[in-house]
Amino acid sequence: MGKTIGRFGFELSGVTSGSSQEGELSLEMPTIEIGLKQWTTSDSGMHLVIPECRSEREIDANIKLLKDDLDAVASQAKAVLRREEARLAAQSSK
Repeated sequence: MGKTIGRFGFELSGVTSGSSQEGELSLEMPTIEIGLKQWTTSDSGMHLVIPECRSEREIDANIKLLKDDLDAVASQAKAVLRREEARLAAQSSK
């Protein structure tokens, strides 16, 4: 994936540092939350994620950037989730 506009990001939660005692199962599961990292606020209070558009072409171009950004965040988040799931599976098989 190329450079993205950085409007979206993700956070990983529900994982432990791996310091649990041997034989102890954690009920925590890795969880991904995707959200807005950047926006502006309109005079009416709406959160805006693209600049003002004055043509259909500008709308399409800006929406494509948002979609590309979401696709990149999804790929990154899935990779982190797979990594954490594999780490937990390796811990539980010890």
